[in-house]
Formats: sequence, C-alpha cells, structure tokens
Amino acid sequence: MADIRLTAAPLSGGGDIDIAGNRIIARDDLALVSVATPLQGDAALKKVLTAEFGLKMPSATLSSMAKGARAVSMAPDAMLLIFAHPTPDAEMHVRAKLGGAGYTTDQTDSMLAIEVSGPDTMAAMERICPLDLHPDSFGRNASGRTVMEHMAATIIALGDAHFLLLTASSSAKSFLHALETSYHNVTGLPACSTRQRKIYFRDIIREPDIAALQRSDAVRRPGCRGRNQHYRQSLLACSGGLDYIDATRSVTAVWPVSPSRV
Repeated sequence: MADIRLTAAPLSGGGDIDIAGNRIIARDDLALVSVATPLQGDAALKKVLTAEFGLKMPSATLSSMAKGARAVSMAPDAMLLIFAHPTPDAEMHVRAKLGGAGYTTDQTDSMLAIEVSGPDTMAAMERICPLDLHPDSFGRNASGRTVMEHMAATIIALGDAHFLLLTASSSAKSFLHALETSYHNVTGLPACSTRQRKIYFRDIIREPDIAALQRSDAVRRPGCRGRNQHYRQSLLACSGGLDYIDATRSVTAVWPVSPSRV
C-alpha cells in the first residue's frame, strides 16, 4: 500500500489578497470555540467568563472584547469565543478556564474567518450583505448573522469599513470568491477565480519580452495599469491571459503563463 501523507492546508487556500488597496485576509491564526450555557447556568457562566477572560456576555447584536478575546452571540444560550491560539488545543484551554460553567466545542476547522478592510469595503459589502453596515447602525463590535451570496455568515465590525466574517468551511472557497468578485466589481478591476491568485510579474516575463508586451493588446486593454518599460508590476493571470497590471515588482521571467503556474 502506498505511503500516503496528509498535510494541513488553510481552508481558503490562505493568503492576504490586495485589490486596489482593499485587503482580504484569511485569519488562520484564530481559534473558534463555541460555548453553550447549561440549564439555569447563566449567572455562573457570566461570572466565570468575566473572571477568566475579562469578557461580558455578548448580546444578540453586540460582541464583547477583552484581553485579545472576543465573545459573539450565535444563538440563544450559545456564543462563540474568538482568539489567537497557535496550537490545536483551544477547546481544552477554554474548557479548563470555564471549569464546567459552559459546554464547549472546537469550531476552528468548521468555520473560516476572513478579515476585510479598505476604501471600497462598504461598497463591496453592500452588494452581497443585506445588513445595514453603516457605522451609525452597525458600529464597532456590532455583530449579526446573515446570508451573503446564499451562504450563511456572521459579520463583526472591527471598526469603520473593517469587518471580520465567519462562514462554514464547506463553502470557504466559494465565499472567498464571492468577496473577491464583489471587490472587483466595485473597483472596476477584472475578476478572477480564487484558484488564480495574484502572482508577481517578475515570475512570468523575461526582460527581452518587455517591448513585445508593451505593444500587446493585453497592455492596452481597459483597466491595465502598465505605464513604462520598467514594469515594477504584478498581475492577475486570468483565463491564461493578462487582465491587469498593478505596480509592485520588477520583471524577470517568461510569458505566457502555463495553466499549471496560475
């Protein structure tokens, strides 16, 4: 029998995506632990939560934050604790602190956490999120459960135009694709699939090919930002071609890109 080795991988494919100054960050550093309140155990859980985590009990529309941890209401008598935890024992850590005051379940691998921010975030969110996210209605630490592009999601306000999104791991890539597409729609930049990540321009074009690339239709295509022969640029390679160029890096490899390199 073949020796099969499994390697852990981020739910979303990982990474920090930048679209015209807007950030989409897969928060793979966060642990997610659900806590259910025992029958008639509200007072005991509230006391321990404050003593051990410094947290207040969250309300249906407002999360609480203290000492690097956040509590978010998910349902009556159920909350989610969110905090950075480097090892896969977050549930045991929470269970030990609660001392039986709450029933715990590790949700870290069941949900995807994505942080979004940037100048076009509100416009991107209003295309796919039915909640009113204006700061006057959905200020810092506000939370809500909703549906985004037919996928269940929880959204938490970290600040103005700055949100943490939670969704099921089973639809992680579809959810990330919906986010990217919405940002591309509001920024006017071409969209690409979540599999086709941003790759550096230096990885696909060799120096002698620069002149030819400058003359190509791709560089003159609407949305392209290439402006000089130095091309300190990066690009999104979509559908085997060049969709737009965005200034960041220099050039050193060969075009076109084979599908296996996208």
